[in-house]
Amino acid sequence: MKKVMAIDINVIILIITFIAITWTAIETRRIANETIRLNLKPLIFRSGQIVGWKILSLEDMKQANNLQPTLEFTNLKNTATDITGYIILDNKKYNLVFNGNVRGANLENNGVMKAIYNVKWSWLPQNGGLLATYEKNKFEISEKKNQIYLLYKDIQGNSYYSSEDENFSPLSEIIEKQISFSKIIFGLIASLGIIGLIIFV
Repeated sequence: MKKVMAIDINVIILIITFIAITWTAIETRRIANETIRLNLKPLIFRSGQIVGWKILSLEDMKQANNLQPTLEFTNLKNTATDITGYIILDNKKYNLVFNGNVRGANLENNGVMKAIYNVKWSWLPQNGGLLATYEKNKFEISEKKNQIYLLYKDIQGNSYYSSEDENFSPLSEIIEKQISFSKIIFGLIASLGIIGLIIFV
């Protein structure tokens, strides 16, 4: 009986040791990934000022012969890719369309410059800027309050968002957070410890 009990305790000790080593490896990798992610994270916020949520649409600009949209965004950190977004105005959700100061963003037609807007902007370097607007007749009804939302990625494909609420309070967060197994491992260790005590007693 004592021999069987000794074997059981040795097995439990081996299992706990294995779990502890596995947990250490997982935590080390998680910390390394978080460090890389922080070093790569872009940070895009809106520039300029908006008064009373009066934001020009594409149609407004054409009617006023104005090529400068109300919305402008600046990438404050690192390179951002796959930039998309939307704006909610008076319970209507519009997809944002973007234009940047790059080759091909503006075309000349019979001596008149025409800005080309895209619903997705491929990439934006640090300190790069984007102009944005929306199409007035393309919207979905939304129950949310006025807000601006941008979705983008870093060069490794991690997803982030920047947003402003109805009070123009900005927020930037990561979307796809890596799962940490720390609590799970600690739970397993505790469970095995309890089992070991029961067997020992």
